[in-house]
Amino acid sequence: MLRHISVLLSGSVIAQLLTFLMAPILSRLFAPEAFGIFALYTSLTTILSVIVTWKYELAIVLPKSERQAANLYSLSVFITVMMSVGTLVVLFLFGETLASIFRAPELKQLIYLLPISLLALGVYQSSNFWSTRKKAYNRISISQIIRSGGVNATQVGSGLIQPGAYGLIGGQIVGQMLAAVVLSYQVLREDWAKLKSQVTKKEMLEGLREYKDFPLYSSSQAFVNAISQNMMPFLLTYFFQATIVGYYALALRLIQMPLDLLGNAVKQVFYQRASEMLNQSLSISRFYLRSTAALAGIAFLPALVLILYAPELFKWILGTEWTEAGIYASWMIVGLFFWFVARPAVSLFQILRLQGFFFVFEATSLVIKLGGLLYIAFQGSALYTVIGFSILHFIHYTLIIFIGFRILRHR
Repeated sequence: MLRHISVLLSGSVIAQLLTFLMAPILSRLFAPEAFGIFALYTSLTTILSVIVTWKYELAIVLPKSERQAANLYSLSVFITVMMSVGTLVVLFLFGETLASIFRAPELKQLIYLLPISLLALGVYQSSNFWSTRKKAYNRISISQIIRSGGVNATQVGSGLIQPGAYGLIGGQIVGQMLAAVVLSYQVLREDWAKLKSQVTKKEMLEGLREYKDFPLYSSSQAFVNAISQNMMPFLLTYFFQATIVGYYALALRLIQMPLDLLGNAVKQVFYQRASEMLNQSLSISRFYLRSTAALAGIAFLPALVLILYAPELFKWILGTEWTEAGIYASWMIVGLFFWFVARPAVSLFQILRLQGFFFVFEATSLVIKLGGLLYIAFQGSALYTVIGFSILHFIHYTLIIFIGFRILRHR
């Protein structure tokens, strides 16, 4: 497991190094308002990206049969294309109304870029899980570096020419497209003959039916969770101003991205290995506990540093005007720490096919979070809204970790 994680982490480390090196430059090229609009677009993309494949990419790792996995991979890509086209049609009909609801007129033109982002993300996710099944982690590592390089180079170039939300969003799309093209090209180059000979329309439909719990429950649960994770930019935009959203967005970008890439590396290896162990009728309890404890140990010291010194670090690295973003970061890290540590637990519900239970849990949690945050936001404090979100995050993911442990103990 450690060897596979190290391969994935090599790409993650280089990708994150690029992001951190560029952060002081981007914070001086783009105003907080631009980061606020960028955060709205990114949140919309993230929420929709979790349903663009109907979550069939998660099923690619599970079957014992290589033929069945190949058909699931093709099914996931096909659904991605159809969903992206469908999103484009919906945006042409209701795009301006959507931007008006969010009180973000700047989104009216930018929102039509969403189908491109969704297509790139869906293809990437499908190829990512096919590569995970094949244990071809070097492919994923390379694609992470290319994505980060594409994002940062385009954003810096745009900022030097004409700084604004268009540059930040355009850079993200370029990085997403490059990563999708590179990873899918590697998949097709090495596995095209196998995919061509094994994939049939009939077997894709069989996979659609056999793994229907993924679109019914995993996709629904992931969609609810994505709303829960990404509702803050919309709440802050509605109740406060774009500058506040920008502070929150940059703090989230600098904290969440390294945690996300590292967490995804562990999650992918855990998902593949735990699925393999279950297929061999082996217990995964100790593997689950070790993976969770390892993530907690990795993140503890950086989290402690941010809690104590984030405002000073943000002021020194990004500039004086970003000090408030550092104050937000010192609170946000509390919830994000447990979100990071819970990666194996979240995978566990999918591996054990407990998506229905997990969906009910996530939906209930979303209602509680939204109600609590609306109450706090109505009081008129952006900082207290961020603090409330972080505390609710902490409670949510602590419960997930504990429930995962209880399920394995009873099994």
